[in-house]
Amino acid sequence: MRAGADPETNSTPALHFIQIEGEQPNQAARGLVKVAQARVEDVINEYNNIPGRPRDVPDLTIADLRALFLRPAVSPGREGWRSLATAFISFFLEWDYRNTLLDLRVGSGTAEPFFIHLFKGCVLFESLMKANPNHQIPANARTLGQVLQSFHSHLGIPHNIRTGSADFPTILLNLQSADGTVQTAVEFTGRIRNSIGHNLGWEVNLDKIQYHRLFRMVAVSCLHAIACLYRQP
Repeated sequence: MRAGADPETNSTPALHFIQIEGEQPNQAARGLVKVAQARVEDVINEYNNIPGRPRDVPDLTIADLRALFLRPAVSPGREGWRSLATAFISFFLEWDYRNTLLDLRVGSGTAEPFFIHLFKGCVLFESLMKANPNHQIPANARTLGQVLQSFHSHLGIPHNIRTGSADFPTILLNLQSADGTVQTAVEFTGRIRNSIGHNLGWEVNLDKIQYHRLFRMVAVSCLHAIACLYRQP
């Protein structure tokens, strides 16, 4: 970028990666970028069909994601977004690798790789809300719950959404009866963040179905934050 690279007028392999442009040739890691794009577009499709989205929020596309978030992240004045952009991409890319580890994990073995992966996505969700360019956070909104209260009308969620005082075994138990709405995805994302953020020692036998569902809840929440808070009002 210091040498004049630009994602629209003078792109490079590195910028193709950070823009998740798997369709573009002339990039050594194109296979990896195509995997990332396919994974992101799959969750975007789920997000566009999820119940509970605000009526005034249009469907999201990969082009929107680039225009609203990824392109500004490599523009002057948005340097703080660059870590968010790479965290977003790596969160999606890590899913397949972490998922294969479940085939190797003994039932009572460590859950740390899966906890850290989910927690990363939860902190990314919180960071995306705090970094949004259109809506200022009140000075007294310090916790995730307070940030969600501040943005509840923009996100189309209750102002008193429940995210605290959760232990991870209870989260898995509640997952059995959880509906598929965006509000529930945000609620579980907050509960995962507040559970794993304070304790990595939960004794659970996390299976692939549970892990996959939690991953998609967190991913949908991240997309929801971008779709609702990054468009011009």
